[in-house]
Amino acid sequence: MSILQAEEEIVAAPQVQHEALSRMIRDAVAVKRVIKWGYVRQFGGLYPAECDSVAAHSGSVGALAVLLAAEYRSVIQAACGVTIDIEEVALMALFHDYGEGRSGDTGASSYSVRGFCNLHPLEREGLVASLSGLQFEDRALQLWDDYRAYRTPEAIVVHIADNLEGMEKALHCARGSKEVVTDSFRIFEENLQIYESRKDVDDKLGAVANFLVKNVLLPGRILLADAYGAQIQHA
Repeated sequence: MSILQAEEEIVAAPQVQHEALSRMIRDAVAVKRVIKWGYVRQFGGLYPAECDSVAAHSGSVGALAVLLAAEYRSVIQAACGVTIDIEEVALMALFHDYGEGRSGDTGASSYSVRGFCNLHPLEREGLVASLSGLQFEDRALQLWDDYRAYRTPEAIVVHIADNLEGMEKALHCARGSKEVVTDSFRIFEENLQIYESRKDVDDKLGAVANFLVKNVLLPGRILLADAYGAQIQHA
C-alpha cells in the first residue's frame, strides 16, 4: 500500500477515531508538562523549574511499585495468603495521577488553599475526560478508585512506592528546610495510620499493609533519612 493510499484510508475512517487518537497523544504528552508542585510553597522548597512532572513522578512510582511487587510477591503470598497482580500494579501506578494532566496537582492545590486534601474528584474528572469512550476507560477508573480508597493489595503496593518516592523528593529538595522535612514526615505518619486501618476493612488487606509497612516502608524511611542526613521525626 502506498503512502497516498494509506492517507486516503485514514481520511475515510470515522472522525471519532481521529478525535480519540488526538486525545490519547495530547494527554499522554501533557503529563510531561504538568508539574508536581507540592513543595513549592514551603520555606526552602522547590522552584517551579525544579519540580518533577506528573510523568516523571508516575514513572518513578511505577518502576518502584513493579519492582516491589515482583520482589516480594512470593513472600507476601506465603505470609499473607494474597497473590499480587503485577500487571494491575503497573497499570495502577502508571495512571494513578494521569488525570492531573488536565486537573493539575490537586493534592498540592487542596493543601495550599484549604489545609487538607479534598480535590481528588477533580483529578478523577480529568481522567474521565482523557479516557472517555476508550476501551481502557472502565478499567483505569476502577484502578484509580481502588488506589484512592487503599482498597486492594495492589493499591497498597502503589501507595507504598508513592510514599517512598515522595519522601525522597522532600529530603532531596529540603536543603536543610525544617518545614519541608517536617511536612514530609507528617504525611508519612498520616499514611501509617491509613495502613493500620486496613485491617478493619479486610484481614488479608490488613496483613499485606502490615507486611509492606514493616518490611519496606519503615526500612525505606531509615535508608532515605540516613542518605540525606535527616533525623526521623514523629508526629
